[in-house]
Amino acid sequence: MKLRTYRWVVCITCMLLQFAIQGLLTNSFQVFQPRMLEEFNLSATQLSTMIEIRIIVSVLCMIFVVQYHERIGFKKGMTLAALITAVAFGMFFIAKNYMMLCVAYVFAGAGYTLGGTTPTASLMMRWFSDNRGLAVGITSAGSGLANVICSPLFAHLLESHSLQFCFMVQVCMLLFFGTLAFFIIDVPENKYGVSIESEGEGVPGNEKASIHPRRKPGKGGSLALIMASFLAGGFTGTSFAYLTNVFVDSGNKETQVALALSIFGGMLIVSKFTYGWISDRLGAYRTNYIFYACGIAGLAVCTFIPGSTVMMFASVFLMGIGFCILNVGLPVWAYDFSDASSYPKTMRNLQTASIIGTLIFNISVGPSVDFSGSYRMIFGVFVGVGILSLVLIQGLYVRMSIRGKR
Repeated sequence: MKLRTYRWVVCITCMLLQFAIQGLLTNSFQVFQPRMLEEFNLSATQLSTMIEIRIIVSVLCMIFVVQYHERIGFKKGMTLAALITAVAFGMFFIAKNYMMLCVAYVFAGAGYTLGGTTPTASLMMRWFSDNRGLAVGITSAGSGLANVICSPLFAHLLESHSLQFCFMVQVCMLLFFGTLAFFIIDVPENKYGVSIESEGEGVPGNEKASIHPRRKPGKGGSLALIMASFLAGGFTGTSFAYLTNVFVDSGNKETQVALALSIFGGMLIVSKFTYGWISDRLGAYRTNYIFYACGIAGLAVCTFIPGSTVMMFASVFLMGIGFCILNVGLPVWAYDFSDASSYPKTMRNLQTASIIGTLIFNISVGPSVDFSGSYRMIFGVFVGVGILSLVLIQGLYVRMSIRGKR
């Protein structure tokens, strides 16, 4: 198979891994939480603590995720990440008490990072000298597809079978996709004996395309890049977690809210493709304006014009477009502000900053709601956070004179 064709096979395989690892651990896993509370007699605090365990382990694994894949290679690294996630679901399957569930969440956190966005984006940069943004968008869409496909599937299996049966199905899915990764994922140097990282060496048929030398932003620019990612985590990640509460508190019916969230999920999948495709052609500087504007406008609508069902659907439509910044924007920014050798570490730093941003801003939600009696005040803050994130990242692009595609 020609390299130009095989790189897309690797891309689709990485998308399936994101579907199985990040998608099953986050989006579709929410289906199981009410049943877990009931069957294991858990409190809401215990459930929250377990989720925090997964997030903390994910952040800790960020410290060595680059070295992990450099040492054993992407093939073994991604396969092992799938197996670690399979172990997590196996632990959920055999769990009898709260402590066993906590251990399962430790494995889940490790698998989430070791097989997540940082290695996947780095692998796409190794394979693609053109269409990099589109490739990253395709792989990141996998986690969203899990929400669309697996959430209703496992909701049905919960009703017809049991929680343990669902966990075993997920173990089988991870083992299958892990095996697929072992036989397909590799780097072009090993598979074809060529590297697109070198100047003048492009994919066959596109020899002129290559990673051109890029200037690093310096300490001040790096701090601005980290802060923009940190704020993007609060702007998109934290606000998304409370959308259901905002819409229900505004008087919308639960069935309407469920439909709105489905629209959000569908638009998010589409926007991941389109952000990558547009940034490949216009550059991230112009693309950021489009998608940030949609995300900020959508968040402003649900903040300042609550209570209207029409406005609710308009807001999720816009947010679904704009919130892909966290999934696809960060890998593209990392490419623009690093060279080939430093890209994995830059990507790791940006993703770590965004996760920490999500956690920090999440802490402020409860006290804000208790103080004001609604989510409007804190969501107004999130609108401002989104604007500040945009100002920081666009200011860096202007400072580095990067306004077209690279």
